[in-house]
Amino acid sequence: MLVALLILSTAWSLMREAAHVLLEGVPASLDRDLIAKDLEATVKGVREVHHMHVWSLDGTSNMATLHACLNDGVDPHMAVSAIKKRLAAKHGIDHATIEPEFGLCADSHDEHDHHHDHDHAHAPRDRRHYH
Repeated sequence: MLVALLILSTAWSLMREAAHVLLEGVPASLDRDLIAKDLEATVKGVREVHHMHVWSLDGTSNMATLHACLNDGVDPHMAVSAIKKRLAAKHGIDHATIEPEFGLCADSHDEHDHHHDHDHAHAPRDRRHYH
């Protein structure tokens, strides 16, 4: 009976870890919010990071996709290169796909998309989206 319980508990733990990897969950060692803040604070020309996804396909190699809003005049190739180097060196993310942006996010949907002849204020929205 004791052996069966030991096998069951070990199997449950392995199944939970395997399901997390197979469902492409965020690795427990990584925090998307902290990574985004780190990139904004340390990579020159990066104004904001959003639409960030972090996952692992095998439990050891980490991957990320993100949108990086860049300041005007920043060379996008240099910014993407700097982001990839920072992700690898500081956060252990081996592969990253980065979409550089200037101005509004290409994926944003303006919730107030109508035309009229009067002005009115809208509450600011937090543009940071994590999935």
